[in-house]
Amino acid sequence: IPSEFMLVLQPFEGSQRYQVPARFRYRIASKQLTLWFDLVRVEDVLRAAFTDELAKIAGAVADTLILAGPAPVKA
Repeated sequence: IPSEFMLVLQPFEGSQRYQVPARFRYRIASKQLTLWFDLVRVEDVLRAAFTDELAKIAGAVADTLILAGPAPVKA
């Protein structure tokens, strides 16, 4: 079993697919085997996917102002 592998995931419906590195993990405790995998830098992939989708939207509505970022905090 490889310790690292690549997954191809589609973060948003209709978006392109992105390669996401993953690490295979396991644990044996009380004679019980537990298997899982951890995604590596998944935040970077989500940020890139969001940026790509935002660029597609901006291209479709060229004359419209598009703002990205956190909502303003009311004082």
